[in-house]
Amino acid sequence: VDAGAVTGKYVRFFERIQSNKSISEVISLEKILANMMAVDEIPEELETQYLLARKYLDSGKKANNEWKTCIGEIDEKLEASIEESNLYDALKGLQLVEAIPYAKIFKDNGYEIDEESKTTVKELITLTLTVQVAHFQVLLPQT
Repeated sequence: VDAGAVTGKYVRFFERIQSNKSISEVISLEKILANMMAVDEIPEELETQYLLARKYLDSGKKANNEWKTCIGEIDEKLEASIEESNLYDALKGLQLVEAIPYAKIFKDNGYEIDEESKTTVKELITLTLTVQVAHFQVLLPQT
């Protein structure tokens, strides 16, 4: 195995990790890295770059977990509002969407809000508003 080729491969991949700004890519990047490490050991001279890439991936996993927890809470409120025909939970769900700590989840971990996350928020807002309209239609007297 050509040591220079292995070093080059890792250098390019570490740059790819560092340039990634999407939390939805973190898990696949981590798997690729694990596969690369199973085939070729990381060259000693790249240990620092590896540690930096590893730290960035860990930050991305943390951001991803925080995002999923936050979205999960909103989903639970919406499901409860649908199951129990509860307008309060629907309104609470909308408040939670508005209170998502984007900076804490994304920026503080070195990532940007990716398209997938933006789409998730748009879908949650649409669902929340749809549920609220349905509740109001039930509450309002029919003429």
